[in-house]
Amino acid sequence: MLEKAKILATPKTETRLNVGELRPGDILAARWADEERNGTPGFWNHLAIVGTDGKSVVEAQKSADGVVTAPINSFLARYSDVDVFRFFDSETSRRAAAFAESRVALETFLTPPLRPEGEKEKREIGESERKKGERSGPRYSWSASLAPFLRSDAATENCVSLVRRAYWEAAGVDYRWKTPDDLARWDKSGDFAKIGRFCRLTNRRKENEMETR
Repeated sequence: MLEKAKILATPKTETRLNVGELRPGDILAARWADEERNGTPGFWNHLAIVGTDGKSVVEAQKSADGVVTAPINSFLARYSDVDVFRFFDSETSRRAAAFAESRVALETFLTPPLRPEGEKEKREIGESERKKGERSGPRYSWSASLAPFLRSDAATENCVSLVRRAYWEAAGVDYRWKTPDDLARWDKSGDFAKIGRFCRLTNRRKENEMETR
């Protein structure tokens, strides 16, 4: 367990962030802009972790059947709301980001689920490479985070288990998150703090605002 004093930059009021303020290891809790896709339990639908370059995210995606990377701006464009959580120790956060990157399966699976139609051929090639043993990394499983304890040799990940595992490896603590809301709403460890939010209005919300003016 870490013994350093915790220094958390917790805003007293809602802070709107810029992309340049993100750091490696920051955790992004996201909600879809398309309300029809918000069918999972709880408010938040997805977790991702900022990579070591500070310009990309690492995430487990069902559409890619594994762990992938995406540019931060592409990631943010998918969602109407994104809250950002930061671990109290920056070096541990960087180690967590590096571990998450080590779980990436194949670089051709960038920016899911915004993959162009032409990417279907790359997906088929990826599956062929997996059979030959050339493709590494875990497969996607929606239930990967539901176990009380994570397996060290797990062959599957989901968006929660990936982030949970990254901090287990980096900080030596399994925070037992099972859903995105477990971090965003119910984290009791005191090791993470919400530092701000990215929020963009959907077209429907913009229309409603115009009608009320």
